[in-house]
Amino acid sequence: MSSKRRSYTREFKMEAVRQVRASGRSQREVAGALGVPESNLTRWKKKYVENGDDAFSGDGNLPRELASIAWSLGADLFGVADLRPVHAVVVNQGSQRLKPFTHAMVAAVGLSDTVVDYADFELPVDNSLYGWHLYQAVSPRLDAIAWHLASIMERRGYSALPIPTSQCRTPGDRKAIFSHKLAAHLAGLGWIGKSSLLVTQAFGPRVRLVSVLTDCPLEAGERLDDRCGECEECVAACPAQALTGVEFNDEEGRDVRLNVELCGSYRDGPGTQSSRRGGHVCGLCLAVCPRAYPEQPGWRHPVMKGRSRGVTGNR
Repeated sequence: MSSKRRSYTREFKMEAVRQVRASGRSQREVAGALGVPESNLTRWKKKYVENGDDAFSGDGNLPRELASIAWSLGADLFGVADLRPVHAVVVNQGSQRLKPFTHAMVAAVGLSDTVVDYADFELPVDNSLYGWHLYQAVSPRLDAIAWHLASIMERRGYSALPIPTSQCRTPGDRKAIFSHKLAAHLAGLGWIGKSSLLVTQAFGPRVRLVSVLTDCPLEAGERLDDRCGECEECVAACPAQALTGVEFNDEEGRDVRLNVELCGSYRDGPGTQSSRRGGHVCGLCLAVCPRAYPEQPGWRHPVMKGRSRGVTGNR
């Protein structure tokens, strides 16, 4: 039986050549360490000497290659967004420093259903398993993925700016330098629901996101249409009554759908850290969305049992 031929990405070939040229090890040692035939390294090195950074440029599809790298690092979803149709919005939110970037790579990690379903949203974040899951487990993984993808793009000669998973523009501000949700929506990873969260087909809104802005004209995905329909479970569940039930429109500001001050004030809570309800994230709008369990028609989160089902009202 013939063995399946192994394929190598452009990035792998470039790194192999770099090691041969700069590591001080012999070609045979590098080949052994990487697990590739030495003849491959000979061929790749020759191609690099002849073509420089343009070597292997015809190898494969770059977005597919980047997706493969993101998945290997722990991402569950990956996409590319063309930011040019919303460029004015991006620059207005993040300032002129974002003007050179025309595209964004977006990666997502799905949250643990068990952690979300059993979360106590009245605990402060420092005492919450849900909060620890978000900020100590998932977010660092995403930031590491973004940094790795940005490094790859820079080595190819492009500018690449990794945007942290969670960071406000200034202390006390309730807006980030860039909207991961908007980029993920443009990339086709999901739609922005009445909760103002990204809703994906695979995980519902139970995802965390990270983005890398770049000036590389990558092939982008296509946005998904809103699929919330008449459902307003998130609106009904919001303890701060901060959600209006208005469907997403990228020509309208966030305040049309979400009263950020009501939401933020509830999450901050009165008094000290120990008395705050939910710490940095309440999470009920995320937890109650039935899109997390599409295989279970009629599913409702336990906190919604006995309550009237949220339906469209567009308050």
